Amino acid sequence: MKNMRKNNKNIILFVGNAFNGNIDDVENFEKSQKRKLRTAIITSCKFNLNRTPSQQGVESRFDFILRCNTNNFRDIKKVIAPIKDEVLIVFCYFESWMPLYSRLVKLLPNVDMPTIKSLKICNSKLEMRKRFMKNYPEITPRFMLVKNCSDAIKIAKKIGFPCITKPLNFSKSRLIIKSNNIKELENNLRYTFNKIKKVYKEAGYESNSMILAE
Repeated sequence: MKNMRKNNKNIILFVGNAFNGNIDDVENFEKSQKRKLRTAIITSCKFNLNRTPSQQGVESRFDFILRCNTNNFRDIKKVIAPIKDEVLIVFCYFESWMPLYSRLVKLLPNVDMPTIKSLKICNSKLEMRKRFMKNYPEITPRFMLVKNCSDAIKIAKKIGFPCITKPLNFSKSRLIIKSNNIKELENNLRYTFNKIKKVYKEAGYESNSMILAE
């Protein structure tokens, strides 16, 4: 961590991951506002910030790199403590880092951020459907949580066909599959449950590997 200059509320904090373009945006904003800002990122101890071509060298452009066990609230609190009173804005672009983002809400009470409840709702397809069903049942499809492949018959009876199965927390349409009959559904559920843990791990998602059917 580079030496910090005592100048409250001038740190732009990124959560989990960032690209060179994000730092470019901060630098352009600095020029337009004629104001000096600093950048920080809080991420996992093992996460490689330079993993793609558009990220090459991005790690060296941050003023502060905060690495921690993102599942451990005490560890997050420890690494954020030195800069918490100087954070101006927090950015989280990626769904996979929303659990870490939600843990920062309690640690940065003086920064405008969504509530923990709202983050939980917007980051889980199941929670979204529950809210939709409560407020707009006329436009909400039937849905249920799928725990294992043996739920196929329950899905067929409750949801019917065509049926869409999807992980609760993924983005970019990963493992979203349409089934038109019970046999397709059984095969597709086996495929999804065989793949889902690996895909979660590769994508860096911190979440239970559960599936929604609708």
